[in-house]
Amino acid sequence: SRGLGDVYKRQTWDTTLEALNLSKNLVTDASAEKIADVLDANSTLRELYLHWNQLSGRGGSLIFGSLISNRSLKVLDISWNALGHSPECTSVVCDLLTKNTSLVHLDMSNTNFSFTESRAISKAIEPNRTCYGFHFSGNYGFVDHKGFLIVPDDAEKNLGDSLIKRRIRGVEAIGDLKGPTPLDLPLKDSCWVCDGWQEVTVGWRTGRSGLLRPNLTFLHFDHEGFTPIWIPQPTEGNWTVTRMVPPGTRRLFFTLDGESLIAADIAAETNHELIEDIRIGDDYLTVELPRMNVLQVKPTHHTLDEDYDPHFTCRPRDPDRIWIPPRIEKKILPWDFRISVFREYVKDDEDLLTRCFEADWSNSRILNLPSMKRPEDADEVKAYLRSVYPCLKDAYRNYSAISIAGDIFSIGSNVFSELANSCGIIDSKTFALRDLDFHFIATNAGPSDNNPRNPKNALVRHKFLEIFVRIAEDKFLKRKVVGTIIEAVRKLFEEHLMPVMQKYEQTSWRIDRYWTEECDIVYKVYYQVLQGVYKKYSGAKTKPGHKKFMALEELYRLCNDAGIIDDVFVDRDVNMCFNSAMMTQVDELNSDRIFQMSFVEFLEALARIAEDWSPAAVGTENFSLEERRNQPLYMKLEAVIVRLMQTVVEGVVKESYNPPTKSIFDPEFEATYVVKKRRLSKVSTDENNQRLLTLLAQGKSLNGVSFIKRGSQSIEFDDK
Repeated sequence: SRGLGDVYKRQTWDTTLEALNLSKNLVTDASAEKIADVLDANSTLRELYLHWNQLSGRGGSLIFGSLISNRSLKVLDISWNALGHSPECTSVVCDLLTKNTSLVHLDMSNTNFSFTESRAISKAIEPNRTCYGFHFSGNYGFVDHKGFLIVPDDAEKNLGDSLIKRRIRGVEAIGDLKGPTPLDLPLKDSCWVCDGWQEVTVGWRTGRSGLLRPNLTFLHFDHEGFTPIWIPQPTEGNWTVTRMVPPGTRRLFFTLDGESLIAADIAAETNHELIEDIRIGDDYLTVELPRMNVLQVKPTHHTLDEDYDPHFTCRPRDPDRIWIPPRIEKKILPWDFRISVFREYVKDDEDLLTRCFEADWSNSRILNLPSMKRPEDADEVKAYLRSVYPCLKDAYRNYSAISIAGDIFSIGSNVFSELANSCGIIDSKTFALRDLDFHFIATNAGPSDNNPRNPKNALVRHKFLEIFVRIAEDKFLKRKVVGTIIEAVRKLFEEHLMPVMQKYEQTSWRIDRYWTEECDIVYKVYYQVLQGVYKKYSGAKTKPGHKKFMALEELYRLCNDAGIIDDVFVDRDVNMCFNSAMMTQVDELNSDRIFQMSFVEFLEALARIAEDWSPAAVGTENFSLEERRNQPLYMKLEAVIVRLMQTVVEGVVKESYNPPTKSIFDPEFEATYVVKKRRLSKVSTDENNQRLLTLLAQGKSLNGVSFIKRGSQSIEFDDK
């Protein structure tokens, strides 16, 4: 506008103005060139506020570009402008953060930078040691306690806090300055300047803090999430470190030679918090201290002085020294289920099966049958049914997935008739189809409880148990083929049901094909891919505030999107894989857990899909269907995962992985993809294989590993 043009013209040559606030003035890209001219020519302007205007990436590029060589401006608030999704603007911002050493306070909150752009800005600001206050909320990532912009792989935009965020005001501290409470820790998006941080020196002083003279010393602060701070070299017997800390009551403790302690010369108070998963080297500590050291940190209203110089010696984004543990020869542990990715899957042990059987027995109406009047008859039948219950339960899993009633896994009359025919129950002499239909209706009859998990015209698990007792009573006892109900039940199961149902037993497949070291290796290598797929295809039916789960419809969508459903693997097979992979639940009538697939259950469903679909191993072609089906499960499983990488994987995971062209089990395998390249070192193949197997045997995730190059060549390996 003409009015703003006059302002810009005056400020270009004004040698007295030190702060200019143009926030909420509908400033557009058309004015950005004039603002850039002011910044190029004016050498006295110290603070510029452009909050909540209509600047885009083009205008941002002009303003940031003029600041690269500007040595006078100290404070810039350009928040709430749509600067992002502009490669040009992102590039100029990165140049500014790398080259400008004058800006001490910068607010770029809510500027619409994409995930990739945020990652670039994060890398650019790493070496910057002069911008003491940096704001980036409302974009991807968060600013940590040292001023680093952290953009995790799963980062999402979070506008919640930014909507009530206070505006920066020069280099003054703002707000009540009470400091963070334990609920706010570890800190995210805090600012040394705005929050009035103070510099403190704290440490372990031999003789005063305690008698121990440690060889290895770490300090843990609450606002840093108790992550260990290595104090490498003592000065006259004192292990001290200087840090910037927020105001308020700060809790801390020390780890000396692996033992967590508090210092006697620092105030302490009662502690009730259990601190878990503190990583020091390759070890993870759980700390439970009855008392913890505390520092009362007073806020400062001016972290920087009137010349914008700091009152402290700490510098933002100054990386801590890293303690590297001495290399220890690790023993290769034998592979075991307990250290595998499967370990969270609850197996069907005797206790679980007994509780399931008791629930089904009590929900059924078996005791109401005429043949159950004598308690001893009921006890005998109950004991026998418990003995065959594992096989019965697994068969129910299979048949209930063939033709589900809406969203409910159950067995309809047609499917049950097919089962009865295949078992030879229906014949022309003792038991006809009309008899089967009668018992199907009778089993489903009774008072309605309007429970959607118990359909009126289909068999759920406890009814599946009941109907066979009814059939045995009619077919063998009433027609005087046998003399007692237990004989009738035994005859039905041993001569008709068990020969058919035994083929649906699940435990053998898991032990022989699935719960193996090779499948475990496949999952650990592609773990990040699988997490990304599960995250993408889960949550559609999850209630707010609850943990995400995958529903049957989402597994359908995944198989469709990946092009897995074809002439070999059809829609009904998705039902089978979903239902068979779910962990056994005691109560199927009053809980929706049987429809809510967790991540470890998704892994098994994927393996079942691989088994049934049988894709050719990675790097192979022209396999017949029979040859594909005869492959080991781990080869099929890897092929399915690579198919997912090619079709449905997206975002950060897609950027991090390139689908391999050969199987990781191929002797000529080359490392064709790398995840998170960092700290890579060249080692020999034999040494790396030894270390890889050690990690796998210990159940440690291989996320962050640039995988092995098998053969005689040297390979890359991430020590993480």
